[in-house]
Amino acid sequence: MISLVKNEMYKILHKKAIYVVAIIALAGALLMSILDKSITNSFVDLNTMLYEEQLKTCVDIGEPIDIQHCAHAKAGLEQINFIKEKKIVNESKEMYVVRNDLYDAQLEYYTLIYSKADESAIEASKKKVDEAIELINNYDAVKYINTKMEEAKAEQVEACSDPNSNECIAANDDIVAIQYRIDNNIPYSYNDASSSLDSYSSIHAKYLDVRDKNDKFLNYNEIIDKRNSEATYKTAKYMLDNKILTNDYKDYSSGSELVDGFKTLSFFVILIIIMLSATNVADEFNKGTIKQLLVKPFSRTKILVSKLIAVFAVSVIFMFIIEIGINVIAGLVNGDIHTIIGKQVIFNYHTHEAMYMNTIVLSLYAALLSLPRIILLELFIFTMSVITTNAAFALGLGFGAYISEEVFAIFMKKFPFLSYSPTLNYQFNDFAFGAISPYKDIFLTKSIIVSVVSFVVLLTVSIIVFNKKDIKNQ
Repeated sequence: MISLVKNEMYKILHKKAIYVVAIIALAGALLMSILDKSITNSFVDLNTMLYEEQLKTCVDIGEPIDIQHCAHAKAGLEQINFIKEKKIVNESKEMYVVRNDLYDAQLEYYTLIYSKADESAIEASKKKVDEAIELINNYDAVKYINTKMEEAKAEQVEACSDPNSNECIAANDDIVAIQYRIDNNIPYSYNDASSSLDSYSSIHAKYLDVRDKNDKFLNYNEIIDKRNSEATYKTAKYMLDNKILTNDYKDYSSGSELVDGFKTLSFFVILIIIMLSATNVADEFNKGTIKQLLVKPFSRTKILVSKLIAVFAVSVIFMFIIEIGINVIAGLVNGDIHTIIGKQVIFNYHTHEAMYMNTIVLSLYAALLSLPRIILLELFIFTMSVITTNAAFALGLGFGAYISEEVFAIFMKKFPFLSYSPTLNYQFNDFAFGAISPYKDIFLTKSIIVSVVSFVVLLTVSIIVFNKKDIKNQ
């Protein structure tokens, strides 16, 4: 049996097509990573054109104008021009002030202008714009944070007349987040650490809003929202408590993308699975080489199973090559290759706690949970190939099965029987660490039963058909 599997793997690994697919996948990853780094300038130019077009409707020709629309366009265009003139980098400390303090001041200023407010109000507003520009030109990150802390403490005094009120809790959260900035030298900016700190109080507020709701009185989407709110807040709190948020922190790094890649599987991995499963048996029949297998001292069942194992083994090998390769390339281009061997915070729904896990371990866990999907998709296409001995037809059915994952999910509510489809039940990553499926009618026990039954039925059918095939006359 082992020699059969080795022989089948040898034949598969000599197919040029799988290497072409792998090379295209890796080349595509390199191209996309390079494009991602250069796309920001394209968006800036696009926004400039959009604002300029919007401002053409703001000329006073006797027709009423949309004041807010015009003020937003003018403030946005002024902001872009200021960024270009000062050469301000997107994740810099100054950019935060530009997009918040300066933009708010400019929006107010141009709203007053388009409203034809009195000169004193316009003059006072213009002074705020000048102050914001002065703040940027002489930016002091420490002073800015301290100013925000003073404002937050003033808000805390007003909000905490009732210490248990949501307003008081939000004010306290703001102070916690600002103190974290001071202690860990994280200035206000648009890096992921700063953005996470900015959203901390709102994340906590959302969690408090749903925490005490009884699941019995919630619909399925509300239950998912409640669970996600808990996971998001406790993950954020864990990162603060363990000082994980630093200026180098990334929400979506090459490391996290690697884990996600093993969860969802790249289209190129799916393509290799479909291609190998559809052609492995059909090509043998079409070329007549299937007869050569009869001279070997093995039963037809062993021959068929060896082919299945070989296709599965090669598919898994190329899954690792493609997913790791794609994210290593992205990591090298983006400068965060270290995150692939770093750690990530994940939420365990069983324990209701966040925890820190090694990225490699998480990736292997995600890959393990993707194996049922690979096995069942491969076995379905393989069975169709055995039945029809038509590689093109089996390829078409393979892509149909792949597409059905999304199509059946759309129509499942209208046609509940679709919830028994194997393609909706082999997504075991949906249940990782106690999570639940995004679909009400899909749950872990059902997915296990459907997957096992599908495996047994498909394997049995393929063996029976293969054993009854008239191979001698091929």
